[in-house]
Amino acid sequence: MPKKKKSPLVVANWKMKPATKREAFGLWRSVKKKTQSLRGVDIVVCPSYPYLALILEEYNGSKIALGAQDASSELEGSFTGEVSSLQVADPWCLPMSFLATQSVGLWGRVMT
Repeated sequence: MPKKKKSPLVVANWKMKPATKREAFGLWRSVKKKTQSLRGVDIVVCPSYPYLALILEEYNGSKIALGAQDASSELEGSFTGEVSSLQVADPWCLPMSFLATQSVGLWGRVMT
């Protein structure tokens, strides 16, 4: 039985850019438009955390998966400035399939 060929994965991590909500929406719309015709490629966009919920408002069933840039290894507690994977995943029941955890250098499946 032949193995199913995996699609290439392209991940766009926005780091600490863009600087404003307006720029974030513009970037999201541009990425959606420019990737519409791509086939055979899985795309994940990891907006800066402050813009993740805003981008979700315009998600509208996009083929692009959304991901979080980073998450604490702790699930909850008093960790100033940290965001847990539960906080990222809880509000959104969407195909948010990847969590980019740069701090530990791992890719993990959050939810499908």
